[in-house]
Amino acid sequence: MASTEINRIMDNLRIRLPGAVDELMKLELFNTLNDFFQDTNLWRVRLQFSTEVGARSYSLAPLPSSAYVRLISLIDSKGLGVSATMDVPGTIILATVPNTVQQLVAELTLTVDDPMSVENYPICPDWALNKYQNDIVDGVLGRMMSQAAKPYSNTQLALYHARSFRSAVAVARMEANRRNIYGAQSWVYPQQFARRSRGGGVSGGPLAPVTGDQDGVILPPAANGSLGEYLNNWLLSLPTTLPPVAGEFWNNGGVLSVS
Repeated sequence: MASTEINRIMDNLRIRLPGAVDELMKLELFNTLNDFFQDTNLWRVRLQFSTEVGARSYSLAPLPSSAYVRLISLIDSKGLGVSATMDVPGTIILATVPNTVQQLVAELTLTVDDPMSVENYPICPDWALNKYQNDIVDGVLGRMMSQAAKPYSNTQLALYHARSFRSAVAVARMEANRRNIYGAQSWVYPQQFARRSRGGGVSGGPLAPVTGDQDGVILPPAANGSLGEYLNNWLLSLPTTLPPVAGEFWNNGGVLSVS
């Protein structure tokens, strides 16, 4: 049975798209949600797995009705960042070959995927559908109204809804990076202390969350150019309780194969 959030989205679409077939709206709903989750990094999961001595590549077990998109961070049992890449979504390659067994926790982003529900709806967190319901409706309307020679075809409205959706995606991406903390800002590693690497991927260090959108909190101005003072001031500015990840935690058993 479809969730309350899905039913509400479909009701909104049926009102605004006279003559539209449900199966076509479901297809465009899937496409819209796929764009939304891939572009916002909103849907996240933490997955714990153990390394093996001499193995660099770890293929993560697929999760139900979802697909891996990006590796946000990788940390060890001490909370220190571990350098790695994920060229193929779901396959983590460590920068160095481990010489001991370690417990690592990877934070990854997800998007919708098959299999879908019995009623052929994409499966994703209800809280995301509830919070961004109007934005998702805009995305579907933009796609549907851009179709040619349909009762609901409307080029101007299609452009309007598509622009509204893209604006909402930008806001959702920012909120995801700030972990829904009011007044927080995206974290940027102080460039004067950045360690350059030609290897790419998720860089090592005590602060693992690093993406192209620069997750986290902006550090305060450096005092006398000292990295120690820079980080100390930043740590003092952090809230005492870190916000939870918008996702699930899968403990152990998450690796299909290693090499």
